[in-house]
Amino acid sequence: MAIIDVLPGVEVTIVCDGEPIKEHTDEDLEEEPRTVIRYVEAKSDQNFGVSIKVKQGTTFLGETLAFEIKVDGGFIVHPTVSKPNCLRRDYIAIREGQPLPNGKVRPFQFTSLETVSDGHVLKDEPSKLKELGEITVLVTHETRSQATRASKRPKDLKTWDFVSEKALKGKALSHSIGFGEAVKSSKHRAVSCKPVTGAPNPFAIFTFRYRSLDALKSMLVIPRTPSPEPEVPLERRVHATPTPEEREEAFRRWQAQMAASQEGEDAKENFKREYPGGEDPRPRKLARDGLETPSSRLMRQAAFARRPQLHSVVLRTMSSSSISEISEKEYATC
Repeated sequence: MAIIDVLPGVEVTIVCDGEPIKEHTDEDLEEEPRTVIRYVEAKSDQNFGVSIKVKQGTTFLGETLAFEIKVDGGFIVHPTVSKPNCLRRDYIAIREGQPLPNGKVRPFQFTSLETVSDGHVLKDEPSKLKELGEITVLVTHETRSQATRASKRPKDLKTWDFVSEKALKGKALSHSIGFGEAVKSSKHRAVSCKPVTGAPNPFAIFTFRYRSLDALKSMLVIPRTPSPEPEVPLERRVHATPTPEEREEAFRRWQAQMAASQEGEDAKENFKREYPGGEDPRPRKLARDGLETPSSRLMRQAAFARRPQLHSVVLRTMSSSSISEISEKEYATC
């Protein structure tokens, strides 16, 4: 809900199906005095209304508070709230469309706005675009002059289906205000008033800028959706709890590496270098049966050091039954 410090007790919101649309604030935007600006998400062909709430005990400088509602710069309706309405309870007024002389209302509706790049700009297009994409509520303290049943008829509002890209000048506009099919509505008593002398006119301004979700993200009003992080290989996960499928995959990869390592050892054993005279001139140290020589121990440790992370994953994730299936020969090659 939008609230202004100079007008405590008055709240204005944009509602859809009776529920307020979530509001967003642009932290980099400097608001003018007596003005509040909020951003709301617009969805194509979605009906909406303007809800005005005046809390019990709100201060009136005159007899009434007048609310002038404008959409895309065009005047729509001018509801008023009198002081007696708020003496014992909160008063809520909702306006959901443009009133017609026949007692019907054309519902407010968000309409997709297309951009064209033909370079053609209408004569009054740049000036009209200043307030396009905005719902504005101007509040004024007024005194009642006379009561009448004749209502002030709003001028026909120009609706926008497309706009030239050149006229936008980089402004992020995605929707405009349209109207749905006219429906019956209850009549509202019109009251003729005049502004309180000496009070600011308007006393407060509520502005709602409506944009699509993508437009709000491009303006950084809403944080952009972060890109998904790349999946970390299983053997690099230190504290992750692997799934059964990941355990099987790690075990298969471990078996494949063990098999490849064993094939390399077998190839070394079967390879015999020939020397003139049939004897190897290099000195060698023979290992006693059942004992490990320093050189063979270093080779085994080096082989194990090349795969520490994978071994840690396999030994951590395999069940005891899986470990028992590993032959002593495979485990020794680690």
